[in-house]
Amino acid sequence: MKKKFSTVLIVLTLLLGLVPMVYAQTGTGATPRPTGTGSTPRPTGTGATPSNPSFVVKIQNPLKGNTSDIYSFMKSIINNILIPIGGVIAALYIMYAGFLLVTAQGNEGQIKKGRDAFFWAVIGTAVLLGAWVIFDGVKATIDQITR
Repeated sequence: MKKKFSTVLIVLTLLLGLVPMVYAQTGTGATPRPTGTGSTPRPTGTGATPSNPSFVVKIQNPLKGNTSDIYSFMKSIINNILIPIGGVIAALYIMYAGFLLVTAQGNEGQIKKGRDAFFWAVIGTAVLLGAWVIFDGVKATIDQITR
C-alpha cells in the first residue's frame, strides 16, 4: 500500500511540476495572430482561420543543430533531452530519499531503506552527469577499432 501511494505521489509531483513549466513557455513558442484591418492573415495550424484568429504554436526541434552524423545526433540527445529530464528525476529521487530518512522515526528498516535510496540516487546522478564522458569514451574506442 505504501509503495503504491509513493508511486502515485511521485507521478503526481512530476505531472504537477512539469505542466506549469510547459505552459510558462508560451511566451516564446506561441505568437498571437494579427487581428486588424489590412491583409487577411493566412491560417496556420489547426483551428486558425481568418474569422477565428488563434495562437499559432510552433514546436521547436529539441535536436536543433547539425545532426548529420551519429556523434552530433547523440550529443544533441544527451545535452537537450537526457541531462535536463534526468536532472529533474534525480532531484526528485534525492528529495524522496530525504523524505524517507526524515519520516523513519528511528525505525532501522526505514533508515536503511532511505540510505539505500539516497545512495542509488547519488550513483544515478553521477552516471547521468558522466554520460557525456562515457559517450566520448565509447566514441574514442569505436574510432580506434575502425582505423
